[in-house]
Amino acid sequence: MSDLVANLTAYNLAFATEYATHHAEGAMNSLITLTRRGSYDEVSREYDESATEVIYDNFSDPGTGARAGVATATGPMNYSVGDEPTYYSSVKVFLPQDGPTKNPRVDDVVYVVASPEDDIVGRYFRVIDAPVGGRIHASMELQCVGIAPSRQWSS
Repeated sequence: MSDLVANLTAYNLAFATEYATHHAEGAMNSLITLTRRGSYDEVSREYDESATEVIYDNFSDPGTGARAGVATATGPMNYSVGDEPTYYSSVKVFLPQDGPTKNPRVDDVVYVVASPEDDIVGRYFRVIDAPVGGRIHASMELQCVGIAPSRQWSS
């Protein structure tokens, strides 16, 4: 009896994961690139701080971005740097499970190439959390933060 329950549970979990994945990917509304600064060269055994590694992009047409779900940038979060306050926005970015060439990490950089929300296009966000684990893996969720637009910026 327990084998039947285990098999039924595994089947239901696989079905739920596939259903949730199709739903999550269907809701992806933007194009982004995900890059990582610095690279370790396996041959020379040296770390190159100036190298940039592309983790997620449209690899057949680099720089045009690959699909992702980008939630509304919210805030405010502010930090005082010396005498000046600096304002930041927080955003969640959702990637397909099979999209990135490597698992995203803290300090990776998200660049929004296209989005239905024009004000977020062209903004950069730093990944501050890349959760892993869970039972249903519909998509990868990245928590990101970026400098909020200022009235002193030119349009």
